Amino acid sequence: MSIQLGKLCSVVIEQRFGEIVRTVADDLFDSISKTIPMIRQSTNLERKEIIKSLQILIKFRLVKFTPAVFNDQMAEYSILPARILLLLRYSRYIFWIRTRMTSPIEDKESESLITEILNEGIMTGSELIVQVLLKYDIDKTMENITIYRDKFLELIRLEYLMRMPEPTSNEVQSEAVPKLTIDDGKLFVLPKIDLNTLNELLKGNSAEIPDKDIYWGVNFDRFHQEFRDQLLISAVERRIDSNAGECLKHMINLMYARTTPWEPASSPISLAELRHMIEKKSPSVTLVKHLEEYLSMISSDTIGFLSKFSEAGGGQYRIEIKKVITELTWTCIEHVITEKFGSKAARIFRVVKLKKYIEQEDIQKEAMIPAKEAKLLIYKLMEENFLHIHTVRKTGGGGSGPAKSFYLFHIKLQQIVNMMLDICYKAIFNAITRIDDDTLQHKRYFDKEKNVIAMTAIMQARGDPEEAVNEALEEAMTPAFKEILHKVNTRIDTLTTSELAIDDTLFLLQMFLYYNGK
Repeated sequence: MSIQLGKLCSVVIEQRFGEIVRTVADDLFDSISKTIPMIRQSTNLERKEIIKSLQILIKFRLVKFTPAVFNDQMAEYSILPARILLLLRYSRYIFWIRTRMTSPIEDKESESLITEILNEGIMTGSELIVQVLLKYDIDKTMENITIYRDKFLELIRLEYLMRMPEPTSNEVQSEAVPKLTIDDGKLFVLPKIDLNTLNELLKGNSAEIPDKDIYWGVNFDRFHQEFRDQLLISAVERRIDSNAGECLKHMINLMYARTTPWEPASSPISLAELRHMIEKKSPSVTLVKHLEEYLSMISSDTIGFLSKFSEAGGGQYRIEIKKVITELTWTCIEHVITEKFGSKAARIFRVVKLKKYIEQEDIQKEAMIPAKEAKLLIYKLMEENFLHIHTVRKTGGGGSGPAKSFYLFHIKLQQIVNMMLDICYKAIFNAITRIDDDTLQHKRYFDKEKNVIAMTAIMQARGDPEEAVNEALEEAMTPAFKEILHKVNTRIDTLTTSELAIDDTLFLLQMFLYYNGK
């Protein structure tokens, strides 16, 4: 785990849970695992503070625990940095539910449920529904209760929510450190949610809750599956057009009928079944009419979205997910090199990628760049770890002469991806800390703006003339004040947008590491 990852995790935890929880998380990050006494010794926190912090981290699935190696009556706690990074993606999960589940109609009920469970970590179904209805001040009619109950069950059916592991009753009694487990077959089994029980709970009455011991949490893999699919579809749309993107979208939907979601390539999809689905569901006449041409264009694209498996059924095609993710990663790296060193450096990088191992003179010839300039760019790329040297020693004739060395330039893709991940961590960390600094430095401006808004609202509610309200507003919000506030808000919005854009790159790199077994 890198230093940049540790710094980013630290600031994310502090933003979300506060300084004490961050101190415990930092201590766990510095070691493989620790018991509570070990954490107390290194942090000087009170035992109850450590326990409370661990409870929060476990509830949000940011820490795991196992029996200690030296004493199975004690628990050892380990931090999960990859989970902590998901906290940065919460707004993206919520946006996806709002706009994609029932597109083009916004699904505000599902959005409220997902938002609440993301904010709470894990919850029972009844607890979640009641809390959402109370928190968002929704009318407590049986119709609304039924709508939210049905939306909750739909989220489970669509696998956006999954059941959390739990200890067996025997383990709770006999094991000092319980093991939390769950059968895969139970992950998405619908719980019994009683409408009358929900109604009683909303009235403040006590009631027997049938699902009181069944806890649910967000299934992040399901969201990442959707994001990955959208990544592929968007890439096709950029390279060809929207009809090609829709074609691939229908192929992905067919893929799930016989392929598990995270396979490197889909099972074969026949032209006949694809045509049947598109004729049934696609509004695009052009796609229906020119389906074979679109398949040919997608298959022949250099990224390699599709490969032809056989001619049966009018032709069978496979979606090459791993290959596409790898090619998109190469493209991302080339874009970074272009931005940092220029187009000639990117040309050199592509030459080395194509040849795999190549000498310096050959790079100059293939890239068609003057020797002096090529040498400078090559060594800049080496300095930044985008290129590496492999030395080949060849002895003289008969083994008696001096050894001659050949220096071959090559690319270590895995190493570059890890380096770029670190760059992403650092960039997100810088964006977050800059936003925090701007917010703190200009706190009095934000406080004054809130006070002015509250004052004008009171004046309007009191029935004061509009002229008096505008005059008070102009006196409080001077042009200089407005200009400073506008600049700060613009900078914060830009940094927030940049943070989301960097997360797109981060997600692509994470997908590459997943499909390449690292």
